[in-house]
Amino acid sequence: MAALPVGGDIAALSASHEASHEAVAAHHGDNYLPLCEQYQKSHQAVLFTLVDAIRLEATSAERPVLDARGGVRVQQVVLLGGGMDSRAFRMDWPVGTRLFEVDTAHHLAREPGHSGSEPSRLPEPQTFIRYFEVMIIDRPGNRLWIGPEPAKHPLATVDLASGEVLPDPEYAQWEPMGVSRDGTLLALTRRCVFRGTNKSELVVLDVRSRQVRLHTRDHLVYGVVFSAKGTHALIEVYGSKPCLYRLDGPERVARAVKDFSFHYGDTDPLRDRFTVSAEKLKGRVYQTDLVTGDLEEVRLALRSPIGHLRYSPDGSRVFTAGKDDVVTCFDRSWEVVWQRDFTQLPDGPSGVWPSGLLVFPDRLGVVAGGTAANRWGTEYLLDAATGELVRQVESRQGRGRPKVEFGDSSVILFTGRVLDLATGEVGPRLWPS
Repeated sequence: MAALPVGGDIAALSASHEASHEAVAAHHGDNYLPLCEQYQKSHQAVLFTLVDAIRLEATSAERPVLDARGGVRVQQVVLLGGGMDSRAFRMDWPVGTRLFEVDTAHHLAREPGHSGSEPSRLPEPQTFIRYFEVMIIDRPGNRLWIGPEPAKHPLATVDLASGEVLPDPEYAQWEPMGVSRDGTLLALTRRCVFRGTNKSELVVLDVRSRQVRLHTRDHLVYGVVFSAKGTHALIEVYGSKPCLYRLDGPERVARAVKDFSFHYGDTDPLRDRFTVSAEKLKGRVYQTDLVTGDLEEVRLALRSPIGHLRYSPDGSRVFTAGKDDVVTCFDRSWEVVWQRDFTQLPDGPSGVWPSGLLVFPDRLGVVAGGTAANRWGTEYLLDAATGELVRQVESRQGRGRPKVEFGDSSVILFTGRVLDLATGEVGPRLWPS
């Protein structure tokens, strides 16, 4: 590749669309000017108006995106660019985050493993916007809620044994936000304007009887977790601390003492409480009683704030991924069982904490957004009892990043396919496009 002179030389970059795309993608750069200059001229006025109206921060790496997000709970993310879609698959966005990719049909047609879209049917040079599926899994019922995808796929339930997809016409454009431990209650939301303010219309639905247990438009909702018996729901809301509702009322029982994001926590399998990272405080977690709303603050022997926290399926262990890329296993008394420093691995990861932890009966999956050797990401499978590395799986463009655990060591990817972390093999899509 020839070096460009100082000041640009746009003509050289734009000489060939294919060549310019290869030049941009070859080194994973951030220069999308060739694509805009030749193929998106009709959108330039809108883009420049948008630039004047909002603050933009360009990035193509996971940690800068999440660092820029800070304490702000992002609802929608628009990804612009030629063929860089698997970055969205790889990042661990909170439940309910809407992800869009804007690109030309030509580039989307080149990439394998998309989430059911068929860009090859679109005439050039039409701009194509793809919406990525939301997934909420009900493990006891062996089913998955996906969607909705505007103007294409409604909210649906997937039978994970047969692959059968059952659309829900009554709640076709509602988004799944959370499911109870036994799979009998489902939280759904849709955007609305209530009393002149942007809100979420939230319903908690009894899956079997279709009875609505809670219906409110008082909040802009970011997350919902349920008590063990399904009597209460803790709701993460915009501009305020989480609210606890009793579902046989409905009546708001309490408001949490601290503000926290559900995305960084997990429900305790053995007690009726939700444990979550105190995001900006070193080695600190909050434990909220899901019936009374009482909160306990726990200080841990860690040198860094916690990025993610997960319980083992049997509740005997707690795993944390620190913002220093150290994964720690605790017992229920918060005594350290083992630690694994991922910065000490050859070609170690550039950010374990934003990408998440995957818990299995005897294994722990650690998802790294990128490594020195592979910017598409890597998954590490550890022995949950000792922290020893069992297998390392390299990701690739278009494969899709892990979304939810499935079985003893497998995960469902954003693409709907299944990755076996024990073998590294990627299976077919679980349900039809």
